[in-house]
Amino acid sequence: MNKKQFSIKEAVLFGWEKVKANFWRLAFILASVIALDLLVEVFKPAEADFWSMLGKLDKWLFYVAISLVFQIITSAGLTSVSLHIVRGFDFGLTDFKLSFQRFWKYLVTLLILTLVASVGFVFLIIPGVYFLLTYGFALYFVVDKNTSPNEAFRLSKKLAEGNRIKLLQLGLAMIGLNILGAIALGVGLFVSIPVSLIACAWVYNELLKKGTASEIHTEPVPAPLEAAEIPTTPAPEVATT
Repeated sequence: MNKKQFSIKEAVLFGWEKVKANFWRLAFILASVIALDLLVEVFKPAEADFWSMLGKLDKWLFYVAISLVFQIITSAGLTSVSLHIVRGFDFGLTDFKLSFQRFWKYLVTLLILTLVASVGFVFLIIPGVYFLLTYGFALYFVVDKNTSPNEAFRLSKKLAEGNRIKLLQLGLAMIGLNILGAIALGVGLFVSIPVSLIACAWVYNELLKKGTASEIHTEPVPAPLEAAEIPTTPAPEVATT
């Protein structure tokens, strides 16, 4: 058995336990993301035919830009929240503060991932699935280790080696879980989405520890201030007689 294999059941159970322990905080974060998403939709121009859209091109470009920025901030923020939960750190809305440097690295990585996967899906679907299974963790590396897009793809490929079938099973399990959440009047998504995010972050963290952790010497995702160790000054020795 490949030493880098992982347990899907353990990942889901871990996510479930963490969601139970932090349900209201996670529900608040998810509700905030949904509310902001609805706010972004306010900028969407009214539906129209092709020629009318050309007349509103500036408004459409503005809407697309706002939507993309929102997607990057929320996606990276949720990834950061999930990693902090997995590693036992505090988490909150501060996880959504994305540095300028990480933002552009995330943007480039996301665009490449989306473009190549889309092309792969056009060609009989299988190449697109293979690409996502191989490079799906690239965005995690950008958030977690502040890697360049090129390095993120390289490390993701290394992490996926010997685990693609298992990662495919994980993806299908997460899709099934969220379908169940949607069936439960949509309210179940407040459970299934956090469980999925935490489970995937747990898998990433496990594979990282087992396979490539010793090879990575990059800037990690910053832990919240509350989780940082506070240096102390040793007390002076008291002379005894």
